[in-house]
Amino acid sequence: MVDVLIAFTQEGQERLSSETSTNVGKSLALSIDGKVVSEPVIREPVHGKQILIQLPKGSDTSLGIVKAIAPVCAK
Repeated sequence: MVDVLIAFTQEGQERLSSETSTNVGKSLALSIDGKVVSEPVIREPVHGKQILIQLPKGSDTSLGIVKAIAPVCAK
């Protein structure tokens, strides 16, 4: 598995908390460049400043997410 840790700004944390609180049991689309790469089911509200996403090692999805966020994380 590949672990991808994503940290949010205060505004992002509040938005994620609100959306996940009202959508438990529904899917959350994760997209890169407008293309949905994963749709995990929200099992419980997310209130923290960070989330950990686990993806299959070597999958196109995990590689795409890492490539998409790496330039942002390097800033």
